[in-house]
Amino acid sequence: MAISRKLGNKDHYNPISLQRYHDEKELRDEYRRYRDITRKRLERLENNDLLPMESIYNWRNVIADKPKDLNKHELALKLSAIDNFLDSPASTVTGARQKQKQFIETMEDKGYTFLNKSNVNEFINFMSSTRNYRTAHSIGSPDVVETLEATTNAGIPIREVQQNFTFYLKNMDKIQKAIERSDSKNPLSTKQLKEMLNKGKKNTSRKKLESRKKQKNRK
Repeated sequence: MAISRKLGNKDHYNPISLQRYHDEKELRDEYRRYRDITRKRLERLENNDLLPMESIYNWRNVIADKPKDLNKHELALKLSAIDNFLDSPASTVTGARQKQKQFIETMEDKGYTFLNKSNVNEFINFMSSTRNYRTAHSIGSPDVVETLEATTNAGIPIREVQQNFTFYLKNMDKIQKAIERSDSKNPLSTKQLKEMLNKGKKNTSRKKLESRKKQKNRK
């Protein structure tokens, strides 16, 4: 879906040109319009399960600021970033479906036959959350493909990736909490996450055992 730009062509929507040739009111009006378009597109993508939640959260954070709360420099930066998103075919339902289909086919050709439409978004989240793939937030991102190739070249079997992914799906809530507590510059590996969760299970089991003993002693 083509974008209706009010301030110039695609090349004009960079921070320097936007600040040089437009006043703050023009930028604020255009940001307000772009913000509404982005919100609607994200809602459609989310309703059709066509974009990883992490990516949706990221873009919602980009448009979270109200126009009146931004200065000219900030408005130009946000407009440029949002323009790139809206210009991408993957920002529409039709384009995202095609991108998702191509990504799954590419992964299947590389041996990742366990991926399908129902789990591909969670797989992207898994890759970006537990393997230091912080830039792999969008379907079809070359970072995901390249990193999986590096994983294979390093001798890590696809079976192990699938097992780790299954582990991630079963422990998603706990993993997200662990990631939030970790250092964003040094994300936790799947091995570290497993060790943390196993330790938590042992502590829970020990507490339950101690509780049972106390109840028994009271009797």
